[in-house]
Amino acid sequence: MRSLEVFRERQKRSPLGIARELHERFDQSGAKSVRQFCRDEGENWSVVSRHLRLLRLPNDITNFLDSSQTPEVLRHFTVKRLDALTRLPDVEATSSCMEDVRELVPLGSDSLP
Repeated sequence: MRSLEVFRERQKRSPLGIARELHERFDQSGAKSVRQFCRDEGENWSVVSRHLRLLRLPNDITNFLDSSQTPEVLRHFTVKRLDALTRLPDVEATSSCMEDVRELVPLGSDSLP
């Protein structure tokens, strides 16, 4: 039962979910910059900027992450790992993400995108 609670909490706090929440709060705040938003809200600038960068991920990756909310995927695709993907060209980022997915999902599984 505890593992289900942990999974549900991880779903709520997924990096993309946090990024979308921060983006919405930033838009509503009226701040002119991320730094101003962070000062006004008492947030850590590096954490906020790293999360907001995730919104630049290719649609293929965000669609996959939104539709594949398994414990393995949520555990594997951390903010740090996703942030690294934002620094690659879209094709390379998507390819790298799918390679990671293949390592997570056992061969012969129907779960592969």
